[in-house]
Amino acid sequence: MGARGQDAAHTPTQTRTRLGHVIGAYKSLTDVNYIRAVKTRNWQPFPKRLWQHNYEEHVVRSDESLLKIPENTLYSPSRWASDPDYQQSIASDPLPT
Repeated sequence: MGARGQDAAHTPTQTRTRLGHVIGAYKSLTDVNYIRAVKTRNWQPFPKRLWQHNYEEHVVRSDESLLKIPENTLYSPSRWASDPDYQQSIASDPLPT
């Protein structure tokens, strides 16, 4: 028996943290802090959402795929206006002030 009365072979179940939860927590924390700064530090309110609803997750399976990631990241902002998520974000309510 261990110090807490548990058998040494028995280990507590570890909680798995999913990438989506980490991304969601990051987005939430940055949103909350941004809104707080708008109210307390006179930051300019952003008229739309700060983040897209979801995120893109991609498994790198080849050198070609690996080489495309920086290109996609670099050119993604220029393609944002044609993205369906952009149309949804401009139709949504602005952040509260």
